[in-house]
Amino acid sequence: MSRKHTRENAYKLIFSYVFGKESNDYAYEEMILSDEMDDDDKAYLSEIFHNIPLRYEELIADITPFLRNYTIDRLAIADLSALILSAYEMKYMPAVPAKVSINEAVNLAKKYSTENSGGFVNGVLGNLYKFYRGE
Repeated sequence: MSRKHTRENAYKLIFSYVFGKESNDYAYEEMILSDEMDDDDKAYLSEIFHNIPLRYEELIADITPFLRNYTIDRLAIADLSALILSAYEMKYMPAVPAKVSINEAVNLAKKYSTENSGGFVNGVLGNLYKFYRGE
């Protein structure tokens, strides 16, 4: 399975968490048991699944200052899920290039949200990237 597909699965798990504030153990187990996932994909998905709930409030606090005229409560869950995924990757997964993470988050927002979501997600994550780098 490609990392792109695994990231999309991670996105779906985050969406489920954001929607219900509860981890979807069943969906996670089904994804992990897939024959298509190699060990690296399983490790990536496991890290996302187990750590997003632990880091959720911290990631929200990181994202919030860059929303400009929005609050977390007003964001589409699809957009917020993409932001959380990329924020986590940029902050805690240095092996994932930030530009790849941002690009994939933008593509996920375009696929699962509105026509304007890609640009919005790109803008927020671009500023968040600069923040994480101390710029």
